[in-house]
Amino acid sequence: MSDKPPKNWPPEYTREFTERWNNGESIEADTKFWGITPATGGRYARKGRAPGTRRLHKIAETIVIPEPLSPIYQAETIQAPNAIVISDLEIPDHDPFYLRCAILTGMANHIQTLIIAGDFVANDHFSPFPKRYQPENAPNEKQILATAQTIINQLAIWFTQIVLIAGNHDERIAKTTNAGIDLGMLLNHPNFHYSRYSHLWLTTPFGDVRILHTKQYRKNPLSLAQDILDKSPRKGHTVIAHPHIYAQGYSRDGRYQMHCLGTGREPARTAYLQLDETTHPTWNSSFLKIADGELIPLFTRDTNWKRELGALYPALHKSEKDKQS
Repeated sequence: MSDKPPKNWPPEYTREFTERWNNGESIEADTKFWGITPATGGRYARKGRAPGTRRLHKIAETIVIPEPLSPIYQAETIQAPNAIVISDLEIPDHDPFYLRCAILTGMANHIQTLIIAGDFVANDHFSPFPKRYQPENAPNEKQILATAQTIINQLAIWFTQIVLIAGNHDERIAKTTNAGIDLGMLLNHPNFHYSRYSHLWLTTPFGDVRILHTKQYRKNPLSLAQDILDKSPRKGHTVIAHPHIYAQGYSRDGRYQMHCLGTGREPARTAYLQLDETTHPTWNSSFLKIADGELIPLFTRDTNWKRELGALYPALHKSEKDKQS
């Protein structure tokens, strides 16, 4: 067989031959008919395809795909060396002493960033779960939101940056109104920001800290925090809220700290805890201080507040003294 192309190779045959070659069909019969080697037949097929490829390139250049209309979702990042992290106040069942501890801790340590890790307001009027008991003096939603606004105002006396991430209770308003209204539209202060994300990243000089309000519940919240970190593409110290049970430990590889926050809600004011027997673990009233690279849990009952607050300690019990006077 000759390795040279036949002189009488017709142009129209080139298109047919090239099409069969492009489709993966055998060209052995063609090469035998024309007395050329299969390698030469392949080269001719490739040459025959080239003009068509150039035409395809010109067509491809005219194709314009519209840009997506939806936004890119990316968790918020806060840059702050120190912060106070509280969670699960669930107003109107909040614990005023818990809040006073958090504010004074920020003041005593000169920390002016406050992160509320979800469930700031209970929003039980928007709950999908039916109620079986409603006390006669139960506050309405207008009163509850007014109390929430007052608490924001009081927190902002010291904290210059207050960020609330969305907890399951906070999002009840948005779900009920089909995203027409969210909690952030109903609370307002220059120092306050409501994030529709249930998590954020706190970037500190000592490492990144992920703070999130998980929708899941587990009696062993530490294992839940470890599972969340294991599945996250971005790694860092992890702080979770929602279980209302404090737990502390490390990631399974031992590299990152794990903290599961307690709650700022008073159990005595929580109907479903008091009206029924429950096997749920006892809640802990605790929050987190992030300072100088340390993640330090503080407990309303067990912390030595006189040592923690120093000269501000007398102000801790001011509200109780006011009630007695």
